[in-house]
Amino acid sequence: MLNGAAERVLDRPGNRLIGRHAGADAPHVDSGVIDRVLRQARETGETVLGLPVRGRPPSGPDGDRMWSLSTFRLTDPADRRLGMCQAYVDITDGYRAERRLELLTRAGAGIDVTLDVARTAQELADVLVPALGDVAWVALSEAVLDGDESSKMPGPGQWNLRRTGVGPTG
Repeated sequence: MLNGAAERVLDRPGNRLIGRHAGADAPHVDSGVIDRVLRQARETGETVLGLPVRGRPPSGPDGDRMWSLSTFRLTDPADRRLGMCQAYVDITDGYRAERRLELLTRAGAGIDVTLDVARTAQELADVLVPALGDVAWVALSEAVLDGDESSKMPGPGQWNLRRTGVGPTG
């Protein structure tokens, strides 16, 4: 049984999935993980709760998604196995928020408290790569680099910027 959200992620109605292998219609998720978790729950009877799984749905416009996967055995009153159930809950927003918080924590721990703005700019670029991209640079106003306060800088469109921190280094 699939809800509407699952049908949208898989890009097909639930009735077209009946009788098919569990991982066959989820090419965007590692089918090896699906099989391993199903097998583990089937053989041990232990429920797997909240396993984070990354994937890219075929109809998803915003890249990778994160799901919390839970798997359990279905049994009758005599404890005979009837089947398996897997539930996926989209946790992408929370996962991304955690990654941002981790990045801020790393940045706070890795950026030295100094009055050297060029050094701070380089440390910031070092934190940004590879966490947010393959390359980053921090551009500072010439006035800031000369020790002037930002309020003394000319109006919009007249800032003279210099690339000060570049990542990756080396």
